[in-house]
Amino acid sequence: MKEITIEVNGQRAMKLIKNLEELQLIRILKNKYTGTNSKDKKLSERLAGSVTKVQAQKMDKELKKMRQEWQRNF
Repeated sequence: MKEITIEVNGQRAMKLIKNLEELQLIRILKNKYTGTNSKDKKLSERLAGSVTKVQAQKMDKELKKMRQEWQRNF
């Protein structure tokens, strides 16, 4: 089977897709990263755990450094 990703642009399109699934012409797969459709969860929930603690600390340190640069008087 060939697997593709599509973006559904409305309820009519989704209804057509579900009808195709009912006719067993296609199968709707769940998102392989979250186990659900990606629109079902907030972005923060989908990305939770994607950054390690070490990476987060490095990012936080860099952000603090950048913010200090903004506060300098020129």
